[in-house]
Amino acid sequence: MKRILKTIAILLFVALVFVNYNTTNAYAANEKEVSVVVVDDITTAVPAASASSSEYTTVYNFDLKKPAIVRVVVSQSNYQYVHSDDIDVFICNDELGGSVVTNGKIDSLEYNTPVERTVNLEAGTYYVVFKENSKKDPFADGKTTVGVTAQYVDRTVDDNFSLKNAEEVKINKDITGFFSETVHKEYYKFKITEKSKVTISTIAEKNKANGKPMIATLYDSNYVELEKADINTNNSAVLITKTLNKGTYYFSLDDSTSLNYYGINNVKITTSKVSVKAPKVSSYKANATVVKGTAEKGAEVYVVCNGDTFIGTVDSKGQYSVKTTKLKKATNVKVYIISDGLKSKVTTVKVK
Repeated sequence: MKRILKTIAILLFVALVFVNYNTTNAYAANEKEVSVVVVDDITTAVPAASASSSEYTTVYNFDLKKPAIVRVVVSQSNYQYVHSDDIDVFICNDELGGSVVTNGKIDSLEYNTPVERTVNLEAGTYYVVFKENSKKDPFADGKTTVGVTAQYVDRTVDDNFSLKNAEEVKINKDITGFFSETVHKEYYKFKITEKSKVTISTIAEKNKANGKPMIATLYDSNYVELEKADINTNNSAVLITKTLNKGTYYFSLDDSTSLNYYGINNVKITTSKVSVKAPKVSSYKANATVVKGTAEKGAEVYVVCNGDTFIGTVDSKGQYSVKTTKLKKATNVKVYIISDGLKSKVTTVKVK
């Protein structure tokens, strides 16, 4: 009995493999490749129809060289409709239509009016699959067509999909990110060279209104969470503002819960000073009429002596030389600077 059951199991397995092989080959033999029209702006693009197919079971495929915003337009004239008849069309990861991309169900085809769908995809091969709901038989001369346009997207960093492998981005530079069918999180690394007030902002278009936010998170160099913010607005938003010490930090955007912000998002990390180093005074001898020293480049220097205040500017080498009245021995000279609206501590020296 066991031998009989084993034989039956083997025969069933062989039959399944045979059916799957023939089904896959049938689809592969009936595939039609669609040329992708690359455009600069997907919002004004009009996809050109592919060569038509009279076979209703035709599966169309197209290749993307890079991540892209993709518009797919589909039409068919295979069926004459009665009430509640329609044809469903899907953008899929496989030719059998088993794995539909996010937002990949194109509106049902009714009559011969073209329908379209815009999706956000990574580089790769994708398939447009028709699924029949009609009770009618297809026309002998019926046809299907598919058109595809793509606006390719260049991310600022190519591999920013994990926290510990995040690539470094520059402060005060625009950063382009892209949420697609498979990418819902982005991570960035940045460094600041002095204690600063850091502001992280974004520009992202909200595609849906399900009430769930995108999450922005700031981490320190040990990947410890410092601050988190919810984003539930459209277009520009300041996400996080925080004073940070000199060092390395990480930042992430996470849309995996809301799935609201598909497409391009732009991030910018800016810094501003929170303090200014006090100036150094190197030359202040008795009877001299000038005070010299070093301080932050471009800052205004204020020298207070003999009851007056004298003003100068730190040059591009970080040096200053401010003319004063004759310095008196044993009197105090006070020096401070102002840079970006911030006043430093006062440096006081006694004239020798």
